[in-house]
Amino acid sequence: MDTTTGSEAQFTSPFYVMYSFDIDMITRWWNVSRISWAEGLTTVNIGQEEFHKQIIQYWQKCKILDRFDVLAQREDNWDGYESKKPNQLTLDHAKFLMVDLLDTIISAGYSWLTPFISSDEDGNVTVEWSEEKRRLHIQIGEDEAEYIQVWGVNIDTEMHIGFLSRDNYLTLWEWLFDE
Repeated sequence: MDTTTGSEAQFTSPFYVMYSFDIDMITRWWNVSRISWAEGLTTVNIGQEEFHKQIIQYWQKCKILDRFDVLAQREDNWDGYESKKPNQLTLDHAKFLMVDLLDTIISAGYSWLTPFISSDEDGNVTVEWSEEKRRLHIQIGEDEAEYIQVWGVNIDTEMHIGFLSRDNYLTLWEWLFDE
Protein backbone atom coordinates (compact mmCIF):
# COMPACT_ATOMS: atom_id res chain seq x y z
CA MET A 1 0.00 0.00 0.00
CA ASP A 2 1.43 3.43 -0.96
CA THR A 3 0.91 6.25 1.46
CA THR A 4 2.34 9.74 1.47
CA THR A 5 2.90 9.74 5.23
CA GLY A 6 3.73 6.07 5.71
CA SER A 7 0.78 5.49 8.04
CA GLU A 8 -2.06 3.11 7.34
CA ALA A 9 -5.39 4.53 6.30
CA GLN A 10 -8.52 3.52 8.14
CA PHE A 11 -11.71 2.63 6.31
CA THR A 12 -14.42 5.22 6.74
CA SER A 13 -18.20 5.40 6.53
CA PRO A 14 -18.98 3.58 3.24
CA PHE A 15 -17.24 0.47 4.55
CA TYR A 16 -19.25 0.18 7.76
CA VAL A 17 -22.16 -1.19 5.75
CA MET A 18 -20.08 -4.00 4.33
CA TYR A 19 -21.55 -6.60 6.67
CA SER A 20 -24.53 -6.75 4.33
CA PHE A 21 -22.54 -6.80 1.10
CA ASP A 22 -20.50 -9.37 -0.75
CA ILE A 23 -16.89 -8.22 -1.40
CA ASP A 24 -17.34 -8.57 -5.17
CA MET A 25 -20.49 -6.49 -4.87
CA ILE A 26 -18.52 -3.74 -3.11
CA THR A 27 -15.93 -3.80 -5.88
CA ARG A 28 -18.64 -3.56 -8.54
CA TRP A 29 -20.26 -0.78 -6.55
CA TRP A 30 -17.05 1.21 -6.77
CA ASN A 31 -16.69 -0.03 -10.39
CA VAL A 32 -12.99 0.73 -10.52
CA SER A 33 -9.79 -1.23 -10.74
CA ARG A 34 -7.82 1.42 -8.87
CA ILE A 35 -9.16 2.89 -5.65
CA SER A 36 -7.95 5.98 -3.88
CA TRP A 37 -9.24 7.88 -0.90
CA ALA A 38 -7.89 10.46 1.50
CA GLU A 39 -7.83 10.57 5.25
CA GLY A 40 -6.41 13.80 6.57
CA LEU A 41 -3.10 14.27 4.82
CA THR A 42 -2.72 10.60 3.97
CA THR A 43 -3.62 9.54 0.43
CA VAL A 44 -3.76 5.87 -0.39
CA ASN A 45 -3.76 4.31 -3.85
CA ILE A 46 -4.38 0.59 -4.09
CA GLY A 47 -5.25 -1.86 -6.84
CA GLN A 48 -8.33 -4.06 -6.88
CA GLU A 49 -6.53 -7.08 -5.36
CA GLU A 50 -5.18 -4.96 -2.50
CA PHE A 51 -8.65 -3.44 -2.09
CA HIS A 52 -10.10 -6.96 -1.60
CA LYS A 53 -7.35 -7.79 0.90
CA GLN A 54 -8.00 -4.59 2.88
CA ILE A 55 -11.76 -5.18 2.96
CA ILE A 56 -11.32 -8.75 4.18
CA GLN A 57 -8.82 -7.63 6.81
CA TYR A 58 -11.13 -4.84 7.99
CA TRP A 59 -14.12 -7.19 8.13
CA GLN A 60 -12.15 -9.75 10.15
CA LYS A 61 -11.05 -7.04 12.60
CA CYS A 62 -14.69 -6.02 13.04
CA LYS A 63 -15.67 -9.64 13.80
CA ILE A 64 -12.89 -9.93 16.39
CA LEU A 65 -13.67 -6.59 18.03
CA ASP A 66 -17.39 -7.43 18.13
CA ARG A 67 -16.54 -10.56 20.12
CA PHE A 68 -14.51 -8.49 22.59
CA ASP A 69 -17.52 -6.21 23.05
CA VAL A 70 -19.49 -9.29 24.15
CA LEU A 71 -16.73 -10.32 26.58
CA ALA A 72 -16.61 -6.79 28.02
CA GLN A 73 -20.26 -7.11 29.05
CA ARG A 74 -19.69 -10.23 31.15
CA GLU A 75 -20.08 -10.04 34.91
CA ASP A 76 -18.33 -12.15 37.53
CA ASN A 77 -19.94 -15.60 37.74
CA TRP A 78 -20.95 -15.28 34.07
CA ASP A 79 -21.09 -19.05 33.69
CA GLY A 80 -22.64 -19.97 37.04
CA TYR A 81 -19.33 -21.46 38.25
CA GLU A 82 -17.92 -18.30 39.90
CA SER A 83 -15.70 -17.48 36.91
CA LYS A 84 -14.22 -13.99 36.81
CA LYS A 85 -15.04 -11.56 34.06
CA PRO A 86 -12.11 -10.31 31.94
CA ASN A 87 -10.90 -6.92 33.17
CA GLN A 88 -10.24 -4.00 30.84
CA LEU A 89 -6.43 -4.47 30.83
CA THR A 90 -6.85 -8.09 29.74
CA LEU A 91 -9.37 -7.14 27.05
CA ASP A 92 -7.12 -4.36 25.73
CA HIS A 93 -4.10 -6.68 25.63
CA ALA A 94 -6.10 -9.38 23.87
CA LYS A 95 -7.49 -6.92 21.30
CA PHE A 96 -4.01 -5.65 20.54
CA LEU A 97 -2.58 -9.18 20.16
CA MET A 98 -5.43 -10.42 18.00
CA VAL A 99 -5.34 -7.44 15.62
CA ASP A 100 -1.53 -7.68 15.45
CA LEU A 101 -1.75 -11.41 14.73
CA LEU A 102 -4.41 -10.85 12.06
CA ASP A 103 -2.35 -8.12 10.38
CA THR A 104 0.75 -10.32 10.41
CA ILE A 105 -1.06 -13.35 8.95
CA ILE A 106 -2.82 -11.37 6.20
CA SER A 107 0.32 -9.37 5.34
CA ALA A 108 2.25 -12.63 4.92
CA GLY A 109 -0.32 -13.75 2.33
CA TYR A 110 -2.11 -16.38 4.41
CA SER A 111 -5.85 -16.74 4.74
CA TRP A 112 -7.37 -15.92 8.12
CA LEU A 113 -9.61 -18.34 9.95
CA THR A 114 -11.81 -16.64 12.55
CA PRO A 115 -11.09 -18.18 15.97
CA PHE A 116 -13.40 -19.09 18.81
CA ILE A 117 -12.95 -16.32 21.42
CA SER A 118 -14.12 -16.58 25.02
CA SER A 119 -12.81 -16.21 28.56
CA ASP A 120 -11.81 -18.69 31.23
CA GLU A 121 -12.55 -19.02 34.95
CA ASP A 122 -9.65 -16.69 35.87
CA GLY A 123 -10.77 -13.86 33.57
CA ASN A 124 -8.19 -14.54 30.85
CA VAL A 125 -9.24 -14.25 27.23
CA THR A 126 -9.04 -17.55 25.38
CA VAL A 127 -8.68 -17.90 21.63
CA GLU A 128 -8.77 -21.19 19.76
CA TRP A 129 -8.48 -22.50 16.22
CA SER A 130 -9.08 -26.12 15.25
CA GLU A 131 -7.89 -27.54 11.97
CA GLU A 132 -8.22 -31.26 11.27
CA LYS A 133 -6.08 -32.93 13.96
CA ARG A 134 -4.40 -29.77 15.23
CA ARG A 135 -5.54 -27.10 17.65
CA LEU A 136 -3.92 -23.85 18.63
CA HIS A 137 -5.11 -22.40 21.92
CA ILE A 138 -4.00 -18.97 23.19
CA GLN A 139 -4.61 -17.74 26.71
CA ILE A 140 -4.21 -13.97 27.13
CA GLY A 141 -3.83 -12.23 30.48
CA GLU A 142 -3.13 -8.62 31.40
CA ASP A 143 0.56 -8.68 30.48
CA GLU A 144 1.39 -12.00 28.82
CA ALA A 145 0.00 -14.61 26.48
CA GLU A 146 0.70 -18.31 26.30
CA TYR A 147 -0.07 -20.74 23.53
CA ILE A 148 -0.69 -24.46 23.50
CA GLN A 149 -0.22 -26.51 20.35
CA VAL A 150 -2.25 -29.73 20.50
CA TRP A 151 -1.98 -32.60 18.03
CA GLY A 152 -3.13 -35.49 20.25
CA VAL A 153 -4.20 -36.40 23.79
CA ASN A 154 -0.84 -37.17 25.40
CA ILE A 155 0.22 -34.07 27.34
CA ASP A 156 3.90 -35.15 27.33
CA THR A 157 4.33 -36.05 23.66
CA GLU A 158 1.48 -34.39 21.73
CA MET A 159 1.29 -30.88 23.18
CA HIS A 160 3.64 -27.93 23.35
CA ILE A 161 3.31 -24.83 25.55
CA GLY A 162 5.11 -21.53 25.02
CA PHE A 163 4.83 -17.76 25.32
CA LEU A 164 3.21 -15.95 22.41
CA SER A 165 5.26 -13.25 20.71
CA ARG A 166 5.25 -11.58 17.32
CA ASP A 167 8.29 -13.70 16.44
CA ASN A 168 6.28 -16.94 16.53
CA TYR A 169 2.99 -15.80 14.92
CA LEU A 170 3.79 -17.16 11.46
CA THR A 171 5.46 -20.33 12.75
CA LEU A 172 2.36 -21.19 14.78
CA TRP A 173 0.01 -20.37 11.89
CA GLU A 174 2.02 -22.51 9.48
CA TRP A 175 2.06 -25.36 12.01
CA LEU A 176 -1.72 -25.16 12.46
CA PHE A 177 -2.35 -25.51 8.73
CA ASP A 178 0.63 -27.83 8.13
CA GLU A 179 2.20 -25.47 5.60
